[in-house]
Parts: sequence; C-alpha cells; structure tokens
Amino acid sequence: APFASSSIMSARATPLSSRPRVRGGTQSIGTIKMVVSPRVESEEPSESIVEGPFEGEFGTWFVYKHDAAEVLTYRASLLVAALSVASGAALASFPSLLSTPPPPAWSFDVCAGLFLASFGVSLSTIHIYMKPLHDMLKVLWTSGVVGALAVIAADPSHSLVLSTVQHPVQLLGSGWVFVALTGLFFKEFACFQRWEASALFALVPIITG
Repeated sequence: APFASSSIMSARATPLSSRPRVRGGTQSIGTIKMVVSPRVESEEPSESIVEGPFEGEFGTWFVYKHDAAEVLTYRASLLVAALSVASGAALASFPSLLSTPPPPAWSFDVCAGLFLASFGVSLSTIHIYMKPLHDMLKVLWTSGVVGALAVIAADPSHSLVLSTVQHPVQLLGSGWVFVALTGLFFKEFACFQRWEASALFALVPIITG
C-alpha cells in the first residue's frame, strides 16, 4: 500500500536471512478488508491473534484482536457520520417535499455535531502508516472543529449550520473538516481502488466549495 511505514521500507532493504519476522499487510475477514500494521512477532501474546500467520511481501504477519476492533470502530463511525449527513439533508428537504414547517436550527446542529464527533473517531482509528499524513488529517479535523466552535460563539443565533448557510465565508473556519474528509477518501481509493471513494474525493470539494 502507498501508506507503508518506514519500518516496512527498511525491511525491504534487509536480507531475508537477517530480517525480523514482521506482521503487516491486507487481509479480509468476512466482508471486511483490513490493512494491518506490521509488528515484530514478540510484541503481542499469541492468544490475541485472530487469524494467521500469513506470508506477505515483507514477511510473516498476523491479524490481531485490536486490529479487527479498530477496523470495526472505523467503519461504524464512518457509518454514523454518513447517516448524520443524510439526516441533515433529509431535514432540509422535508419542508419543500412535504409542505411542512422548516425544522428548528438546532436539529441541523445536532446532525453536524454527530458528524464531527463520529468523523473524529474514524480518524483516530484509521490505519494509515505514513504518520505525517495521519497527523495532518487530525490537524485538519481539529482546525475545523475549533473553527465551528468559533462560528457558534460569534453568531447571534449560535447556530453553526444556519449561520454557515447564510454566510458561506464561514466555511473558512469549519471547512477544514471537509478537507480532512477529502483526504480520507483519497486514502481509501489509493489503498482499495474503490470507485465510490474516487467519486466522493471529487464531489466533496465541489459540494462544499
């Protein structure tokens, strides 16, 4: 994968006879495709192994319980983030589709808050082994959250979504979250070549720009 750690790169240059046995690679458990970080075999007890050993490009590797738990948490939090966005879009569409009164502004902020929180969990559990890139995504998310709080504090209505719709320039504060989201979609496409990730990588800047 393009997001290999420096330990993987150094293993490539070491003769096979002198390499430590490492664990890392891509594995499918049921319908979940996992990218598992490389580790020397002595780091964890054997009872924490879920599957393996497997022979990968860089040596022998295993899938551990915490690897599987992190992937499940990552996928679940992304699902919550997607449902939050879908709920906000549905709330915005109801008045015109059903001829109902517009929902209160706070309902959109609840959706936005759920999205920000669940996306933050996704970034904390995502498997990216190029640490500077992972740290950059976290910094972008943090900047967007701080910007969102600043918008809420400064706006008389104290509504993030309503204020941003009325004053799009405020995306300069909270919009860094969407930059991080675009980076996540790029990672998913680069690792797994999923067309959905490629489409979202292109759409998010268009929709939020």
